Order: sequence, then C-alpha cells, then structure tokens
Amino acid sequence: MDTLKVAVLSKSNADGGGASRVAEDLVSMLNKTDDVQAHHWMGYPGRDGQISWRLRGGKILSKVCLGATLASRIVGLPDFLTPEMFIFWNRKPVDYDIYHFHDISSAISPMAMRWLSKRRPVTWTFHDCSPFTGGCLYPMDCAAFTHQCNHCPQLRDWPLCTTIDRTGWMQRYKKQTFHTTSLKPIAPSNWMADMAVKSGVVRARPQLIPYAVDLSIFKMHDKKIVRQLLGLPEDRFLVLLSSLNLRDKRKGMVYAIEALKALGIDYDVIAVGQSGDFLSHALPGINIHAPGYISDKRMLSMYYAAANVYLFPSIADNLPNSILECLACGTPTIAFNLGGIPDMVEHNVTGWLAEPKSVAGLVEGLHISYNRPELLQVWSEAGRRKAVNTFSPEQFVQKHLNLYHQILEQDKTHKII
Repeated sequence: MDTLKVAVLSKSNADGGGASRVAEDLVSMLNKTDDVQAHHWMGYPGRDGQISWRLRGGKILSKVCLGATLASRIVGLPDFLTPEMFIFWNRKPVDYDIYHFHDISSAISPMAMRWLSKRRPVTWTFHDCSPFTGGCLYPMDCAAFTHQCNHCPQLRDWPLCTTIDRTGWMQRYKKQTFHTTSLKPIAPSNWMADMAVKSGVVRARPQLIPYAVDLSIFKMHDKKIVRQLLGLPEDRFLVLLSSLNLRDKRKGMVYAIEALKALGIDYDVIAVGQSGDFLSHALPGINIHAPGYISDKRMLSMYYAAANVYLFPSIADNLPNSILECLACGTPTIAFNLGGIPDMVEHNVTGWLAEPKSVAGLVEGLHISYNRPELLQVWSEAGRRKAVNTFSPEQFVQKHLNLYHQILEQDKTHKII
C-alpha cells in the first residue's frame, strides 16, 4: 500500500490555542499510523520538530506576509490578500495526497484555499464560525450570518481588525468556494455543524468528527496526592476556572465571578490561564491559586484532577478541549447549555448545565456539587466513561483516515469521469 501523505495546515502550534493544538495532536497521531506521513504547516513559527514546518518561511518572507496582512486589513479584506499558500506550494517537500486545513484566521487566505481546492483534495475543520461568516469567530447575538453578513458589530475585533465592512462580500466568496469546489468540511460538534447549515454557506452538513483527549495523560488522580504535589489545600472545596486568557469576554468570567460571590460556602479557586491575577480583585477574601498558563499536559492534568468541579461559563464555544480533559480527569463541569458543550456534558449525568447567562443556574450546580459529594462522584465516574467511549484518540484518528480515503476515492472517480 502506498504511503498516504497528508499536509495539515493551521495558524500555529499548540501554544496558539485549542484549534492549533488539535491540529498538532492529529499530526502526531497520523505519524504513529502505518503507511501515513503527515506534516504540520503553521502560519507562525512553532516548536522545532520533524513534523513541524514553517508556512511563512524566513525573515524576508515573513515580513512580506506581515505587510500583506496589514494591507489586507486596510482595504477591508482581512487575510484575503496574503501569500502564505503560494510560498508553501513552492516549498513543500512532497506532493501531498490531501490537504487538511484547521484555524486559518490571520494565517492563510481563503482565496488560496479555493485555488488549492480546485486542484487537490482538501478538507477543512471548523474550529469556530469564521469559515461560514464574514470573518467573526462567533456571531454571538448577531443573526446576519444566516442571510448575509453586513454592518458587522465585531468589525474592529480580531480577526477582522478593519474599519471597512466587506463582510458580506467575504461571506459570499466562502459560499461560492463551497458550492463550486469539492472542499469537504468537518465539524467537531453538532452545534457547529448546525450553525454551518444555518448559514447557507456549505452545500451539505459537515462531517462530524469530535476532538480526542489523551486518556493516558488526562486521567483520574488521587486528589489528596496531587493537591500535596501542587501545594494546594487538601481539605478545601476547589473550583477550577480555565482559559487561555481569563479576561476573554467570550469565556464569560463575569458570570463565574457573580456565581462565586453568591455561593455562600467555603471554597478556593484554581485559575489556570493568562491574566488570572484580576480574580484576586474581583473575589476579595477568596484564596486564588493562579499557576498561570500551563503548556505541560501532565501538569495540566494534575491541576484539573485536583479540583472538585470545573466552572466553565463561556457564552459561545464549539467543543472546548478543557472540558474534554476535565471529563477524562473525572472532574465534572458546570457550564451553560449552549454551543457544543451538551455534546460532552450531560445534565445531571456527567455534570451540570444551566440556562445560558443564568448565574442562578451556575450557583445551583455549585451548591449541589458541594452539598452532595456522592452525586459528584457519580458525575465524575460517568464523565471518565464518556471520555473513554466517545473521545478516544483511536476513534479520532480512524475517523479522519476514513474520511481521507473517502475523499480520495471520490476524487479518483471524478477524474475518471
């Protein structure tokens, strides 16, 4: 059997956020599979390694790309007029059988993707909504993406970062790309697949492939032992908060703070992520254990397992890796019933789901977790089972391989016809 050669393209390496981490993990899994060779191409330099490749090239090419990015924003077409893909095309070491895109905002032009998808088999995992909106990551309360983006309320925010509103044109361009090429979309959650269909941009519902969690690293630990190792109090009720940036408005920390203020019980907080220091001012008198951003997965697993519950008040999300990892560690999640979260958290089975933006609902879940330790243990064990049965690496990589071969078979058929 010939070796299957896969190019995985994303914004960054795992340090660039959850989507890039999924791309990096997929490459690692693929390269452990017989007869598969995968390379990870990144828009921004990542860690050195045999499977990591720089999409932008050296200093001169990087400056050219940066200038193109800035010019693209000035004319109101963010990320459209960037040359990374064409640099890649001239630098690739092998002719890949399939190209798999992940998060491309600020890294790869949709024009380049259309150009490539008319020449080679291409698939694209939707880690956020930008593939079918005018550019925003999450529409939030805006419904314009369902008919035509315009008068964008997030125009000045990343990744758009412009003052000229061409979101309608950009959304139409993406729609035409999906309708005139064989580009195959992937959605990690049912919510993301539904949103893509709702937009009218994709021709058919995306293939559903949930993320995976490394079950050998993210696992159940003895809480007493990991708390001793991490210098955490052994006898306190510990509430975990976690985000790449804890100040990110989309992550809804304002709701977490209000819920914790209203809790009326003795507890400490573990704040994993950047900018955790602001919580000390927001929650005076509460012990905040803030280790900062943790890149080491084994250390992260220990912090997750040390907590009694994970409070995740995000107001828009796809399939957060942190919830998957907490499931695998046996730490139940209390969150809002929105986005892809219900794909992981089953209400009163593996955790607690409150109505969106309901502080009272979060408080209720926290009270139940604190007052009913036997139920919390049931949630914990059910969460670990769900992680093993639904989000294993073996299922993740096999579903991708099945899709790759399906796409290549269809491509072969089209060429024969």
